[in-house]
Amino acid sequence: MSDFPEPGPRRLRVDSFGQQVSTRSAPPPATPTPPPVSLPRAATFDAVKASNGEDPWGELPALSAEPRKARFHANAKSETRGERRFDTTALHFDQHGRLMSHADYLAHCEKWDYAWRSIKMGERILDVGCGTDAPLMRAINFVQSQAAKVMYRAGGCYVGVDFNKLKPTNINWAQLIGEVDMTSDEGYAAALMAIPGNLQARDEGDEDLRGYTLIVCLEVVEHMGVEDGKSLLKNMRDLLSDGGRIVLSTPVYDGKGQARNHVHEYYVQELQELIESVGLVVIKRMGTFTSEPQIKAWMKANRPDWLALYMESREFHSAGYLSGLIAPMVPDLARNNIWVLERAEEAEA
Repeated sequence: MSDFPEPGPRRLRVDSFGQQVSTRSAPPPATPTPPPVSLPRAATFDAVKASNGEDPWGELPALSAEPRKARFHANAKSETRGERRFDTTALHFDQHGRLMSHADYLAHCEKWDYAWRSIKMGERILDVGCGTDAPLMRAINFVQSQAAKVMYRAGGCYVGVDFNKLKPTNINWAQLIGEVDMTSDEGYAAALMAIPGNLQARDEGDEDLRGYTLIVCLEVVEHMGVEDGKSLLKNMRDLLSDGGRIVLSTPVYDGKGQARNHVHEYYVQELQELIESVGLVVIKRMGTFTSEPQIKAWMKANRPDWLALYMESREFHSAGYLSGLIAPMVPDLARNNIWVLERAEEAEA
């Protein structure tokens, strides 16, 4: 029997992503903005030197009116934009997500970034529950040096699978396969045969098929019951190549309530036992975000020097951002954990 309490029926908790609409009175008339004051560059530096006795920046290069050379990322258009006095590029809500520092949303971005940064040359990646927008695939494609690691000529690939319908991608090293149940034998076979070369090898009678070197499964296992979660973990274990690893993230059940779109949130010990029961081991576990009251109480008791820095930084940074910086070091206080897993026999070798 496990030592952790029996979960029982989960009560629903509405998360804080709901939009709130408030009515406000008309703003006061805008105060006229005074014209900017322009100082000669030499005069500005003389004022700095007079205040502290030295030039903190050292010698700066002369200003130039020559246009800067443009830089392009992997999926940017190759042609330059025409001559213009102002560039009208704007941050769009639908491109950059919620324009607020919500801890859960920030943690989502950091999880994709963590998986992105862990990619090695020749990586064969399976993204379980990749989502209709496939953010991990887009992140890889955004930077040429990362995209090169999963291109076919390097021996790599990216395969995204999801229970929902997915639109095909025109990225030549990537596949998106929708309506896939990764708890089933059919889902396992679809993921296995998506690896370049495996279909031909099977048709030629070769039973030694290649597996994935990295399986990413972010915020998926809580959307199904325990038995289906166990089947998912088994399939991911069997899809790993020798030396492969799984990056898994999921909320930590706090014994009080769970998000209304979750079927089963796990206690830490509960999930660890399930992981070990299918022949996987935990190599690393980190928190992704926590609440400000919890983290402040912990810092006050254990790291008062951190608390002083936290409070100083709080004037500008949000609680969601700062708590996420400390959460990886205190996973037991975190509301969400990221787990790095390997097959048990390889961890023991």
